[in-house]
Amino acid sequence: MSKRWIVCLAVIMGLALVGPAWAGSKAPYKIGAIVAVTGPASFLGEPERNTLELVAQRINQAGGINGHPLKLVIYDTEANATKTVVSAKKLINKDKVLAIVGPSTSGTSLALVPIVNKFKVPMISLGASAKIASPVAKRKWVFKVVPGDDLAVGLMYAYMQKKGIKKIAILSVSTGYGISGRQQLQKLAPKYGIQIVADETYGPKESDLSAQLTKVRGKGAQAIVN
Repeated sequence: MSKRWIVCLAVIMGLALVGPAWAGSKAPYKIGAIVAVTGPASFLGEPERNTLELVAQRINQAGGINGHPLKLVIYDTEANATKTVVSAKKLINKDKVLAIVGPSTSGTSLALVPIVNKFKVPMISLGASAKIASPVAKRKWVFKVVPGDDLAVGLMYAYMQKKGIKKIAILSVSTGYGISGRQQLQKLAPKYGIQIVADETYGPKESDLSAQLTKVRGKGAQAIVN
């Protein structure tokens, strides 16, 4: 197993081989992290950053990885796809990281798929879209830890079946996760005997969905999936 994969697994599992304190005798293993510390997805990115820093600290206190200290290089994406791509290229070309943890969201994660595949740098996405890590043949360097939207939709629909809900309305945001989730809702509905009677979308900055809800009203929906 190459050192890329050793470090990659250690970071995502929060484990490391415990040994004597490294005392700086071996070169550090660099891990990149690109998370939305600020911006609309900061509720995800800030705790992700804090957790990464805590895990790195614990690994180093336990002796590092095979005696190598772990060095984190973290960039804030602000949940912006352009800034995410720039940060990823900087991590790969300038910082020379062995692996990348993040991004925080599905849309920004999807933007990095061709880049990490090209440079053959493992990326452990924190986004949820099933598209991030599939098809596997085209995502050899991409991994994800969050359950996919396909699983989430399946669980929701199974619950609706038990409750006798057969007609639903969909509200979905026009972001990577919203688009992917909408596709899964449409794809899996027939399997669970569910009819989508209304299908409305909205922008990520919209705070008033009165227009969409007005269109949904009167369609006979027993539930709304947002």
